[in-house]
Amino acid sequence: MTPKETYEAVVRALSKASRDPEFGCRMLMGGKTKGNAGRERWLCEWIARALEKDGHNAEPIDLIDIAILSRGGCLKCVIEAKFLFCHDYYRGHEGHRFLKNVRADFGKRAYLCVPQQEIVLAASYQSMPRNAAALGLNNGKFLHSHLANHHRGQADGSECCSFERFENDLFKKFYSKCDIFPRLGKYQKKNTWEAKCKGAKALIRAWVLDVRAKNPN
Repeated sequence: MTPKETYEAVVRALSKASRDPEFGCRMLMGGKTKGNAGRERWLCEWIARALEKDGHNAEPIDLIDIAILSRGGCLKCVIEAKFLFCHDYYRGHEGHRFLKNVRADFGKRAYLCVPQQEIVLAASYQSMPRNAAALGLNNGKFLHSHLANHHRGQADGSECCSFERFENDLFKKFYSKCDIFPRLGKYQKKNTWEAKCKGAKALIRAWVLDVRAKNPN
């Protein structure tokens, strides 16, 4: 299964999931929704269903976000997902703070000795209400201040937390060890999904990384 094939399933899944009434709050509320799976696991259920329509035996099992199984039930491929935020950069330093968690996923699953893929989802916030913290919105107090200070008067947001910066960091960290789709600079803007919840708004994009023969260390 190529990263392009997986990405096409992700696009179909997110297009459907984004029409679900729960989508916005699933994506933007802090932590897990009480009694329900976190945002990554919830999205992986949609993605697994899209992969099944492509003829794959795909399902979340145990600690694996999506397992691709043979007809006999043997593990053929592991797909993990990470939901990240474009604003998560260290002050005064280059590089996204939590792309290291993508690398950690590769290391955790290497012992399985099967092909590995990672779906990396990124959210770029466009608005956050003043009372975000009281509403339980993810990182609300910081984001309200950040958007007010850095995005005021900029229709497309600030360069400090743009999709372009995130994409460049993603390729800088992983392109030497992974095949990545969409290719650098080739992202189609139509594959951007809008999440709204309690006055907050974010745009979401996705990439698929396919680990080459050796684990990226």
